[in-house]
Amino acid sequence: MKKKLSNIYFQKLLEKYVSFMVTRGYKAQVNYISCVNEFLQWLDERKIKTIKKVKNADIQRYFQHLSNRQTRLNGILSESSLKNHQFALALFYKNMLKSEDVNTGFLFPKFNNAEKTRRNTLTIDEINLLYNHCQSPLEKTLLSVAYGCGLRRNEIVNLNISEIVINSGILIVKKGKGGKRREVPMSEKIILYLKDYIINERNYNLKSNFEHQNAFFINKMGNRMDGSCLNNTLKRIIDRTENIKLINKNISLHCLRHSIATHLLEAGAGFEFVQKFLGHTEIDTTQLYVIRRKRKQIQLY
Repeated sequence: MKKKLSNIYFQKLLEKYVSFMVTRGYKAQVNYISCVNEFLQWLDERKIKTIKKVKNADIQRYFQHLSNRQTRLNGILSESSLKNHQFALALFYKNMLKSEDVNTGFLFPKFNNAEKTRRNTLTIDEINLLYNHCQSPLEKTLLSVAYGCGLRRNEIVNLNISEIVINSGILIVKKGKGGKRREVPMSEKIILYLKDYIINERNYNLKSNFEHQNAFFINKMGNRMDGSCLNNTLKRIIDRTENIKLINKNISLHCLRHSIATHLLEAGAGFEFVQKFLGHTEIDTTQLYVIRRKRKQIQLY
């Protein structure tokens, strides 16, 4: 266990929890007790002297702290470790509710086995490699919308030309997941790529079919491109690099979205900014991207 708590009130709560764990015969009880001890130490360091003062926002901030805390081996906590902390604190609050030390429970982050199902992500160098192997304005624009703007595949498919506000540097997602609307800021480089595509490729392809004139991504026949066609376009770019490691990653458009989320958090962007950027309803979803990443300064598209 870590250093002893200086707050006597917290010491008594921990003693009750230890008794609860021993009575119930929980396995790995030493680890669970250590998790609760660390949580109480964290509260004490932030001058929160009583458990009744803890709010849901404090719980979220604590798990954000855990997601980025260095381990003794200079790594960061695995998802399984984070879930152990989550389970330990859930039991802690359950016991306090029973003993009436608190009157309400708390919402804890949900990790949903992300470590097992986590999609592959690209490094910054690999992103640059993809841009360097684009052969058309459409290909650079596709990378910019999927990676640079972090859109989901369906959002890319449904994107319309009227939702690209070049003068304001904003891309509008009118109906994201759950029907949510959001505005995504575009960098100057992305704006240049989109302008090039609109003027030199999209307008040319549009001559073949004015029926889909509002669709942003259209093929040579002037039709709106579907998800499979867009993913195949990405695959051609990847194959063109002849980079075996990159090819074996089986990257899809949604992997580019995961990549920008990870890179933004590594660059020091706040949870709330990334949550809004990606169109996540819950901050728990955003937290998945920092579980196995360290923060560092990088240059993004």
